[in-house]
Amino acid sequence: MNESKFSNISDRLPLQNFEAEEAILGGILLDPEAISRVAELLQPESFAFEPHKIIYRSTLTLHFQGKPTDLMTVATWLADQNLLEKVGGQLKLTQLVESTVSAVNIDQYGLLVLDKQVRRRLVNAGNTIIELAYDTSQDLETVLDKAEQQIFNISQVRPQQDLVSIGETLIDTFQEIEDRNEGISLPGIPCGFYDLDAMTGGFQRSDLIIIAGRPSMGKCLSFDSKIVLSDGSFVTIEDIYNRQKAQILTLKNNWKFKITEPSDFIDDGIKPVFRVTTKLGRFVESTLTHPFLTIQGWRPLGELKPGDKIAVPRQLNCFGTEKLPEYQVKILGYLLGDGGLTNINRISFKDSPESTPPTPPYQGGAKRDNYRIKQDFVESIQQFIENKPEISPPLTNGRVRDGLVIWLEKIGLWGKNSHQKNIPEIIFKLERSQIALFLNRLFATDGWATILASSQCQLGYVSVSEELVRQVQHLLLRFGIIATLKKRSIKYKESRRTAWQLDITDALSIKTFISEIGIFSKEETLLKIEQALMNKRYQTNRDLIPIEIWQEIATVKGDESWQNLAKRAGIPGYSNIHVGKRQLSRERLWTLATALDNLPLQQLATSEIYWDEIVSIEFVGEKQVYDLT
Repeated sequence: MNESKFSNISDRLPLQNFEAEEAILGGILLDPEAISRVAELLQPESFAFEPHKIIYRSTLTLHFQGKPTDLMTVATWLADQNLLEKVGGQLKLTQLVESTVSAVNIDQYGLLVLDKQVRRRLVNAGNTIIELAYDTSQDLETVLDKAEQQIFNISQVRPQQDLVSIGETLIDTFQEIEDRNEGISLPGIPCGFYDLDAMTGGFQRSDLIIIAGRPSMGKCLSFDSKIVLSDGSFVTIEDIYNRQKAQILTLKNNWKFKITEPSDFIDDGIKPVFRVTTKLGRFVESTLTHPFLTIQGWRPLGELKPGDKIAVPRQLNCFGTEKLPEYQVKILGYLLGDGGLTNINRISFKDSPESTPPTPPYQGGAKRDNYRIKQDFVESIQQFIENKPEISPPLTNGRVRDGLVIWLEKIGLWGKNSHQKNIPEIIFKLERSQIALFLNRLFATDGWATILASSQCQLGYVSVSEELVRQVQHLLLRFGIIATLKKRSIKYKESRRTAWQLDITDALSIKTFISEIGIFSKEETLLKIEQALMNKRYQTNRDLIPIEIWQEIATVKGDESWQNLAKRAGIPGYSNIHVGKRQLSRERLWTLATALDNLPLQQLATSEIYWDEIVSIEFVGEKQVYDLT
């Protein structure tokens, strides 16, 4: 480097990418899944601007605590830590959201920010090496070693795949040696079946292990059990068996779901089947040998009883990539929520709410309509209805059927009454934003949002179609929204009829619903609910870890007293934390697990599992069942 180049280095602009940093933060605030895509790639120090470091650190903290990273939650956390003004206040966070279109490219933005961080480190290392070179008090060998160390440290910023700290490895190794010495650990590799491990002492490296058993001894589900696929489609296990190919969600050891492919598809014939119904109103039909996950491991249905808690998904992050014209998504939401689809004369749009701008400063969670008067929606529907086929038009009572009816027939909805209607297959394969739009308009018909006299906030939906309501419960689950399904009797004219009702009462689920979905024409009420929730501390009496987890915590803590552990964890009232008497919230388990520095307990606290209580196990007859292995 010549002298002129060297002298101009200090005049150059700093190595930073302000726009990429803002795009990452905006994406995290917009998309609840975005943080998981950059959490392992970027650290707070990766950001060049101090406010960005603080905001990113807050989202990481919330993410590892299993909390959402939306605008309201992050703003509340920063305010509680007296950091909101340091980052530029609520205005800064709002600007991040408004300037970000989506989080689809957040991975690439992360690489851009990481690139600048590495280059900044390289510049700092270069300056340090220059100072070392001028320091003649040190011998050359020492200077070269220190210079080499400076360069080596730069590479540590970049993520090292498949590498672990030697400290972690030594701790695990010494713990295993100690456990074997005390007779706690097996000398071989445990298989997970305790009786078999007791007989074999665990599998040895030189063993040839052959496991045989009848297919019917495995996990058998009723032929009509619904399973979500990676493309968002919602199909029966019989459909999957017939295809002999599928990508489905499976639960991994870290309590997270991952897309995998079954290795085999087995027809187990006709077997006695039992319906397991949980407190959330979900159900599954299986054989008595089908395993269910409990806090103490996998147990067959034959060993379970009402009152036991089993693991069910708290979120199914499966969305498709297909798109429909926006007006078609909206009209499906309206029509499915408005009685049956049996009468051609019933379909009309008068004084459409789409022609009225919303009152509050946002619309339907996803902010799609930008408060504009949607006259184009009404015009699109009118053109759709008036569209006539040009060749051989089908007739109904001598009349040419309109384009809307033909389309409803094509997707399997036309002719269904209010008890028979269901969500068509195409909806399940739509992208995330369009499913949110569909639910937004569906809830605008038979949904509600209210603050009860007890100050409890509640969202809900009701229909006489059980299938429709269960499908809505499933779609909400894709956003991580927990809804309870109830069967109730409602008054209809001079009689009563059975209806199915969804209740959303969990504060985090309500916040997610408002942020991602919303309810068209009920925005003012949602704004009041949002403000009410901001003034309340989050508490739950349902989303809890089974009480048996205290035994695992006791094993991990060893001889340390409960009082000292609670004090170290910073738990108020640490002298009595109700050990073994009360179920733990996910947040409390995270606090204790962090104090114990125990990764398995931390993973359980941030799992994608909801511990649901079995309320009934009923024999429903003999049915065709299938295995997926």
